[in-house]
Amino acid sequence: MKVKLNLFWMVFIMVMGMAGAASHCDGFEFRVTNDGSGRVRHDGDLVFSFQPNYFLTGWRGGDFRRIDIERMMAGEIVSHSSASAKDVDFTVRLDPSQLDEKTVSVRCGFSCAKEANVVTMYLGFSFPTANLIGYSFQYDDDESVPFPATLPENIHLASRPVSRLTMGTKFGPMVFRFKKPTPVLLQDSRRWSDTFHFRIAPEGEGDKVWTPGMTSEFEVEFSPGAPISFHRPQLTRLEANEEWVPLEVVLGVEAGSALDFSTLGFTDGPAGKHGWLKARGDHFEFEKLPGVPQRFYGVNFVGNGQVNPKPQSLELAERLHRLGYNSVRFHHHENDLIKKEPNCTTNLDPVRMDMFDYFFSELKKRGIYCTTDMYVSRYVKYKEELFDGEDVGGSWGDFKYYIPVHKPAMDNWKAFTRNFLSHRNPYTGMTYAEDPCMAMISMINEGTAHLGVLMSKGKMGELWQKAWNEWLIAKYGTWEKRNEAWGTPTYPEVVEPTPEDKRTLREHKDVIAFTEDKFKSMFLEMRRFIREELGCKALLTDMNYGGYAPWIQNIRSEYDYVDHHFYVDHPSFPVKNWSLPSRCPNESVIRRGTIGGTWSAFSRLYGKPFTITEYNYSGPGRYRGIGGILTGCLGSIQDWSGLWRFAYSHGNWGEFNVAVTNYFDLCRDPLNQVAERASLMLYMRGDMGPSPRSIAFTYTPGYTEASKKKPSENMYPVWNGIVTMAKVGSIVGKSTNYSPGITIPLEAGAVRSGAVFESDDPFGSKSMGELSSLIGKLGWFPSDTLADMSKSPMVQQSVDKQLTLVPERDLMVLDTSRTAGGFGPAGEVIKTGRLTVEILDTDATVWASSLDGKPLEDSNRILLNHLTDLVNSGMLFAEAERQLLLDWGKLPHLVRSGRAKVEFKHKAFESIQAWNLRSDGKRLEELPVVRTKDGFAIDVSVRGPNGGRMMYEIVIR
Repeated sequence: MKVKLNLFWMVFIMVMGMAGAASHCDGFEFRVTNDGSGRVRHDGDLVFSFQPNYFLTGWRGGDFRRIDIERMMAGEIVSHSSASAKDVDFTVRLDPSQLDEKTVSVRCGFSCAKEANVVTMYLGFSFPTANLIGYSFQYDDDESVPFPATLPENIHLASRPVSRLTMGTKFGPMVFRFKKPTPVLLQDSRRWSDTFHFRIAPEGEGDKVWTPGMTSEFEVEFSPGAPISFHRPQLTRLEANEEWVPLEVVLGVEAGSALDFSTLGFTDGPAGKHGWLKARGDHFEFEKLPGVPQRFYGVNFVGNGQVNPKPQSLELAERLHRLGYNSVRFHHHENDLIKKEPNCTTNLDPVRMDMFDYFFSELKKRGIYCTTDMYVSRYVKYKEELFDGEDVGGSWGDFKYYIPVHKPAMDNWKAFTRNFLSHRNPYTGMTYAEDPCMAMISMINEGTAHLGVLMSKGKMGELWQKAWNEWLIAKYGTWEKRNEAWGTPTYPEVVEPTPEDKRTLREHKDVIAFTEDKFKSMFLEMRRFIREELGCKALLTDMNYGGYAPWIQNIRSEYDYVDHHFYVDHPSFPVKNWSLPSRCPNESVIRRGTIGGTWSAFSRLYGKPFTITEYNYSGPGRYRGIGGILTGCLGSIQDWSGLWRFAYSHGNWGEFNVAVTNYFDLCRDPLNQVAERASLMLYMRGDMGPSPRSIAFTYTPGYTEASKKKPSENMYPVWNGIVTMAKVGSIVGKSTNYSPGITIPLEAGAVRSGAVFESDDPFGSKSMGELSSLIGKLGWFPSDTLADMSKSPMVQQSVDKQLTLVPERDLMVLDTSRTAGGFGPAGEVIKTGRLTVEILDTDATVWASSLDGKPLEDSNRILLNHLTDLVNSGMLFAEAERQLLLDWGKLPHLVRSGRAKVEFKHKAFESIQAWNLRSDGKRLEELPVVRTKDGFAIDVSVRGPNGGRMMYEIVIR
């Protein structure tokens, strides 16, 4: 989809739009986006953010992310309730303006087009906790009230109509004035995030029926008491100019070049020569190499990207080998491998399978192991295959949740699984069930159990509710005994699921137990089928996305290993799924203080290997260059067993033709391909080591049943920044071979080993100070560590000081013996023990890796990388912050201009040479190198004599 521009915007773009990232303003700045959300910053630091939202009866939350494109093009800020919220139709309109140099006015109006039961419709403001602690708030002329240092029992600090609200902050008082008294609720939100929050709700809070045509509005004036710059969204098109430099791209890797990682020892072909992969404690091992932990780093192939003619498959397998990968995940593959039959989707197409088989065999020869899912997105024919001619509708995602409660769905899953795993590859002579190269299998991609499945509508809801009532009768014997246990004497014999906020505690516990039972039984039957009927020895897992509740971890305890997914800047779609426009936050995760994978880390189970089979710092995010270092470091610090980028490609065109970047594909994104080099060195070569510290939440399989209050659905603490300093995860039950340094028991019968940390709120802000105190007493970190859990966001530094993240400076420092560098904004200096980087004029990720395995100061061959940002020519965004993408643009790729000075410490040498490298590793122009007292220095610039530059090879003799 391309958005048509009226004449006003076309002229506006020509005059103002040829810009890069949003310019940084000193002092206060107010920015609003096209969906009505926005931020106020001071010298780049977040003061507060705001966003329109609503809550329906039962506290079902919703947002306004469906931007009205037509009105946006007319210069208005209008957005609608998300398309996924089909039972409501709300609209919000914001009209912000600058009244004077110190004051911004915001007029906000809500309207309703479909009747709905609403608790509150509001514009919400979120302040980071660190901005407020030590200060006070004031409603009108009431007495000022200090913000509580720890989470109070009553999180609602104040609530009433107000004409003036003053929020004391470390940046000074933020004053909000209303044209007329307007209801404002101020809340301590540290139970969910490290923030305080207030809601401006013109209709107040409480159940109320909104009818079609109903409107509500308010106007608020905001002032920080100092000059503030004001920014409405402005269309931004990126073209080659002084800021953006065209880049020559050549696919593949030149053999023997500095980018040829096939010699680094990550592969040992053919795959399977050491027997089947085994799960031994926290690591993978091969059965013929006991005691030797194995790691995997690979990429996903999607759709027909894994189905190519033989010459292309051969070329692709060799390219992957030179790129340094030792694993591939086949994904969204089923529809490209099955026969196109009117009534069946489980039979394989022999021609397509022959191409797949050949690619697999070439990967195997090179020591590249494989993993896949037995269901991802096969277009099951519900009417013909599952429901005997009944037309029930539904998407491919629905199939995942039919399997636990509908035998024909399970049988259909088995039929495809049997056909695929029993298929004999003529190029290996083995079936996939027999081949140890197919080392790991997930039952269903992202089919994670959740309590909402019981509330499903239509045919799926009918089947789940039938299973629910059968389960209840099996447990209680009669519906009268069920009602007695629940304390619900008026419930009928056959019950429909009750909304969560209306359930008694006993009823809610039963919902959890029922859901856990259905998904666990499903996995156990799938495992039995693969192991016993098909004779497959591959390691098995499931539920590889979301799911942080203890009852979900109970299910995962049956798996051979735990798998998860994470993304930074994953797109959302405000109008239509997987169509432009798309939105991403496009913010620095370093400044935000929560790096990619932080959430996933807490889904790990100690005593089992942990993998991430999908991750990406996605396009068009401008900070994706840091993803290679951060993910390589996180995987190493946490000592995970596998990482797979999503994806190498979503089709074979981009694999063999230079193409514009998209959200995920590495083959289209030269910048993310460079970032991969850092991950491989840090994680696969082991330049970054695992943390010697570890923390575990502990509980028993009976945690839910034993709970005296509603059991926690989220084991994600506010002190989550600890992931770069200590391993994290859970222990379910009483026996494990792992003894963490700190255990956090959630119940009386849970494991208590090492130092025991007990708190009535182990996930909230109160626990942060208590845990920090315990860590200090244990002497976990050096006395001169920069790590500071009291700051928000947390300053993070690994135990060995090899990774440091300083959010307030947007600074990352990487300091290992063989790979060093970091990220910083313009003007920052990154200092490590082996090199110093001065970022001259554009924020950048800069690092160097030894290519010969020696420490950098002794190395004779070094790969130096300088990443700023990369886009397509003519890429169009709705605002300077580049959050709403309107048009992907065209070739050539453009690299953001930038310069850096890199000074290496190095021992004595006779001569030194440096070259700019083309994207395939071919040496281009030579660069001057200056000798220094302790080594040498090199100036790098994106703008070179032949276009954009990102990589350099340095040879020391």
